[in-house]
Amino acid sequence: MISDDLYRQLLIKFKKSIGDMDTEINPEDDYYKQFILMAYADLVTDDISEEQLESELGQSLIVLYAEQRMNGVDIASDKTVELLRNKLSIMTKGDVVLNSQKTEG
Repeated sequence: MISDDLYRQLLIKFKKSIGDMDTEINPEDDYYKQFILMAYADLVTDDISEEQLESELGQSLIVLYAEQRMNGVDIASDKTVELLRNKLSIMTKGDVVLNSQKTEG
């Protein structure tokens, strides 16, 4: 599950991406929380590790995904989301291979 610290980072990035420059966490930001949590939950089930989702690239994907969902954009046909999702999935698989080689050798 998403940590409070990661959520805070994502919320600030999300707010900036939609033009809200307020870096404070406010009660009205709960509206955005559902989109961030939905994006994270969808992406972590796409063979993307939590470690990759917490990276800068992963956070960018979560923010883009959440923003697109909020705007009602069809995520399945968004080429940028697809590209980033595939890249992070491949990076996750590469991490698994590297880790298994370390334990074998």
